[in-house]
Amino acid sequence: MKSEININKAILHVLDTNANIPVLSDMLLNMTVLVKAYVEKHVERSLKDAEIKRTVFRSGSPFRERIVDYKTNPHELIRVSCEISQLFFDYILENIEIPSADLVFVDFNVEHETYLGIFKFNYKQGYIHYVNTDNGLTNDILVQPCVLPTESQKLDEFILINLASDEVMIKEKKYPINNEKD
Repeated sequence: MKSEININKAILHVLDTNANIPVLSDMLLNMTVLVKAYVEKHVERSLKDAEIKRTVFRSGSPFRERIVDYKTNPHELIRVSCEISQLFFDYILENIEIPSADLVFVDFNVEHETYLGIFKFNYKQGYIHYVNTDNGLTNDILVQPCVLPTESQKLDEFILINLASDEVMIKEKKYPINNEKD
């Protein structure tokens, strides 16, 4: 039996190290029918991912502090997600092996439980066609360096936080940090 996923709200932040500063949204994601279906697919696929590890936050963690802040102020997704995204971005800048990505924060419900999902959409290189009409008609292929994963692709990294129980489900990827895979 399939669990119904209800998306309450979402926001996207751009963490592209080529820009040297994160592009942090000050508005929630516009949940058109197509965007909602895209986000729901990633939530659903992540909840079923066999590589999930279950854990809890370390006490004193600045990340945990922001989650506690969000639990007491659920109307503050924009502010809290910006703060968390800045933490991620600073860490990515310090560790150049970690790829640039978009972070999508999703407040959602599954089976009467509320979760905050943080999905790291690592950039992939993709290609699109381009019709150029400047000097006649030419069809070209352009490289797109910041393509997001498709609906059918599994994400490499995400965090799902049950806001009632504080259970953390994480899928992570190891990167060289201080000459060690971590």
